[in-house]
Parts: sequence; structure tokens; C-alpha cells
Amino acid sequence: MTEHSLWRFSRAFHRAINERQLEHLEPLIDEEVDWAIHGPVDMFPFLGARCGKAAVLEVIRQIAENLRVHRFDRESIMLGVDQAASMMRYSLSVLDANRAVSLRLAHFAQFRDGRLRHLRVLVDSFVWWSRRSAVPSTCQGSRGRQLVSADSAAAPARSRERSSIAAYWPRCGQNRQH
Repeated sequence: MTEHSLWRFSRAFHRAINERQLEHLEPLIDEEVDWAIHGPVDMFPFLGARCGKAAVLEVIRQIAENLRVHRFDRESIMLGVDQAASMMRYSLSVLDANRAVSLRLAHFAQFRDGRLRHLRVLVDSFVWWSRRSAVPSTCQGSRGRQLVSADSAAAPARSRERSSIAAYWPRCGQNRQH
């Protein structure tokens, strides 16, 4: 059995971000790739839709210049012959701001001849920011509402725990109105 295209792409993608080795990723992207990452563009201006290999490689360069991946965990994954979808948790650092970011995302990918042809990523808009000394006591919810963390004095202690949005989500979810 041959290796699924997602595994090759995933390894090369993380190398491109953390080690800035785009040469491993370039042959795994189709010339006419359709790429979109939906999320908080005010925090990550490189998010959005792109078409074509050159535009996608430029976005990946921008991601590499701004973020470092510390950890990622796949919560669930579904693989088809030329398709993949997964839910993931990421622990990142914003390089110029000395901030840690934890986020969840869902990604949906289609491959053709072992190359990424179509990618959609949905980034959870409830991102948990932390600094070494403090964590903001409020954040913007996905529907534009202000969400308040439970106890801003306890936030630095929480930031030392394993990064996990799910640990905070039930508390914020109670404040949501549907």
C-alpha cells in the first residue's frame, strides 16, 4: 500500500513553516491549486482565498515568517483515495509578538496525481492568546460578541497548562446565544 498524499503534504508543510524548506512542498502542489483558509483575518492577514501555485507558495512563506508550529494533534481524520479531512488542534507562536496561540481547525483537501488540488481550512475564531506574563481577559467571539475569560487573574496559570481550546470552550459556550 502506498502512502496517502496527505501524509507527504503534511510533513512537507510543517517543514516549510518551521524550517522554511519550501523545496519539499513545491512539487506536492498542483499548478492550478484552489486554496482558502477561513478565519480571523484581523489576526492573521495571510488568511483568505488564493488560486495558483505561486500565490499559495507566497502564503506559505508569509505563514512561515509569522508563525512557528510547536505542537499539533489530530482529533479525527477521514481519508479517501484522493481526499482527506481532519479536525486538528495547533499550538503556535506568533514570532514578532512573543505570543502563544492555540487554535482548532478543520481541513478538507483533495489531491490529484499526488498533488494538492483543492484545500479548504476553517480556523476556529475563538483563539486563545497568551503571553509569558499575561493573557487578555476578553476575546472576540465568532459572532462579534465580546467573550470574557472566567478569571483574568488565573489566566497566567491556565496558559501554562497544555494548550487546549476545548478546556475553555464550555465556559464561553454558556454565554453564547443561538
